[in-house]
Amino acid sequence: MAADMDSEPTTAARPEGVPADAVDISSDGGLCKLILVPGDAAGGSPPVGSEVQVHYVGTLLSDGSKFDSSRDRPGNFKFKIGKGQVIKGWDKGVATMHKGEKAELFCRADYAYGETGSPPKIPGGATLKFEVELLSWGEPKKERWEMSAAEKLEEAKKLKAEGGGAFKEGEWQAAQDKYTSAVEWVEHDYDFSTEDEKAAARELHVSCLLNAAQCALKCKEWPEAASSCTKALAVAQLPDASKVKALFRRGTARIKMADFADARADLLEACKMDPKSKEIRDMYASIKEAEAAAKKADAGLFAKMVKGAGGIKKKPPEGVPADAVDISDDGGLCKRVLVPGDPAEGFPPAGSEVQVHYVGTLLSDGSKFDSSRDRPGNFKFTLGNGQVIKGWDKGVATMHKGEKAELFCRADYAYGETGSPPKIPGGATLKFEVELLSWGEPQAGEEGESEEGDGAE
Repeated sequence: MAADMDSEPTTAARPEGVPADAVDISSDGGLCKLILVPGDAAGGSPPVGSEVQVHYVGTLLSDGSKFDSSRDRPGNFKFKIGKGQVIKGWDKGVATMHKGEKAELFCRADYAYGETGSPPKIPGGATLKFEVELLSWGEPKKERWEMSAAEKLEEAKKLKAEGGGAFKEGEWQAAQDKYTSAVEWVEHDYDFSTEDEKAAARELHVSCLLNAAQCALKCKEWPEAASSCTKALAVAQLPDASKVKALFRRGTARIKMADFADARADLLEACKMDPKSKEIRDMYASIKEAEAAAKKADAGLFAKMVKGAGGIKKKPPEGVPADAVDISDDGGLCKRVLVPGDPAEGFPPAGSEVQVHYVGTLLSDGSKFDSSRDRPGNFKFTLGNGQVIKGWDKGVATMHKGEKAELFCRADYAYGETGSPPKIPGGATLKFEVELLSWGEPQAGEEGESEEGDGAE
């Protein structure tokens, strides 16, 4: 339960409705605790700075209505004790608990969200009841500013090693996260005093940036890959070998982003620095083919638009924007691109598992009936297998990776004359804002090197 505000007490009274056997642990009646299941007293209580893991259910004391629960989501809720990451009642209350303890915390408004509340679910001045279970805690670590230069270098090395382990297992995203975290420990020269320390920090900094870029390429996160390489190229006293890798990886990412002019400049410079590298020469040569593919894709979309402008056919439903392109040839499925994707990637083939985010609304009145953004994770389906409505199977197949578009689906491309009660009436035309995040293509056996060679250290 994150802290949104820090309010001064407005009353010293114990709120009405707090059980008589709940213990006042605040000395002013604002925070009371009732133990439901005792924990392990021998293990003590979590110290300030320790990261605790809890489960909780939060309700309004006034009517018992639930406003939040960690049990409705995957995983546990984590926060650091005494660091202001949560409301005052939690910082003080959880610090009194033992491992395994389950207790109720009754938090007056000045120990919770004050007179402002946290709309729409928590009104101003509300007393809250939390059922909290303390699962575990980790011993507090030093803050970064408390650590010596040697300790910062050691932390970066540890994270880099963890990234290397994940890289070898093919866990590209996990490895990227570790390398990015390692960078944060060595990116500032002023954290290090001696020349030896500064040199070691620079070496780690560059190595982890380049490894993060390689992982981003594996994950097809082209902007992230390019950004990591740009940061590496800005590091002082960059060795030529590292500069070549940074230029090559950035050039590769820029091709995928259809930034062909900058990709050509990067790869040409890399070729000049390492003229014997066949890998760099081949990538440079691939730009011409990628440009041609992008132009062909653009021409195909233009042809659709021209075709859609003429001929005798059914008109799109009333309310579909005039600049939406009919991609069905019968007016039943229209598309308007909001954010172009990466044409060099092509389109997702039939049978591929796509990942998208979407918001679905009725075209008639704009009311939302569904949204993947209201739930954890992305929405996945296999393209062309009839797992989704006809408008989605056909519409998403015309999208590039990273593209955001509106799909306007007439009833025969959606839920027909029956609809999908209670939210979608029969015969309804639907509007979907869809973002194509990725589609599944096996990565096993991919070629590519990290900063250390075939696999990260």
